[in-house]
Amino acid sequence: MRILFGLAALVIIACFIISSVDLREVATSISNANYTLLAVAIAIKVFTIYIKANRWGVSLTSADVPRPKKLFAATIIGTASNLVLPARMGEVARTLVLKQHTSLSMVSLLTSTVAMGIVDFIFLATTLFIVIISGSVYANLFSTENVMILFVVLLLLVGGIFLLVSNNIPFSKQLRTAGRFFLTQQIHTKLRGFLHSAQVGLQIFKNRKKLEIVSLLTVCVWCSEIFAVFLGLQAFGISASLWMASILCLSLNLAFVLPVTPGNVGVHQLLSILILERFQIGETAALSFSLGFQGATLISILLLGLVFFLKEGAQKDGDNR
Repeated sequence: MRILFGLAALVIIACFIISSVDLREVATSISNANYTLLAVAIAIKVFTIYIKANRWGVSLTSADVPRPKKLFAATIIGTASNLVLPARMGEVARTLVLKQHTSLSMVSLLTSTVAMGIVDFIFLATTLFIVIISGSVYANLFSTENVMILFVVLLLLVGGIFLLVSNNIPFSKQLRTAGRFFLTQQIHTKLRGFLHSAQVGLQIFKNRKKLEIVSLLTVCVWCSEIFAVFLGLQAFGISASLWMASILCLSLNLAFVLPVTPGNVGVHQLLSILILERFQIGETAALSFSLGFQGATLISILLLGLVFFLKEGAQKDGDNR
């Protein structure tokens, strides 16, 4: 159902975009792009994935943390999977890949990926508030009501993390007593094991030193992402500022938290047009950038993901023999 909804949304967005631009001009603009700058931008995007992989490694509490090469392989496979699978199932894919190289449980690995997603969300949401308070272009794109809803969601996430990683959960004794009363011993034991594994995956929020390192790496991740978008804009002849690139990068990544279409194709183009229009950038130039930059990114990441997936499969076959 979600896939059908995504495809329907993609068709509607495509019809809306096509009706307002000259596709021949778009094709000409893409063919005249600076492919050297574009290649550098894509290389930075890949390097950003490498930073994310190492950040994930820092967040793991076990001494049995895989080597950076394995972390990168799992992360690039997961990122590629997110581009083609619905509901961000790539996070499950990269967890499955990394599970082959560590003794940590699936639940711990999956919750650690959720933890990194929450860190990114907090960074993006915080930046969003700063931009809105400064009275920038974002004020025209998001209503105050929607921003307050986002803020409440953010508080609930932070509060939920605090309760989950805390050893002093309110009413914990009462909950345990109720659990023993309503659940069988086997289910109760499995549930306790599940919650313990989830706590292990979220221990990063209790380790100040690791949290500082993760925070620093998160800043590096998003600075790299912004610079990649900045170079991508320049590659397609748009005289962009770092501020413009920051606004655009922030918008596109917030939209990818819950992608509507595979790889957010269509949504990426629509948002690029809407954002860049506020900076007096024409629809043709904005669409040329979006199609060219996203297309190059998708192809590069999918190819890298396929290469590492085949290598992981070959290594697994070799280990089984």
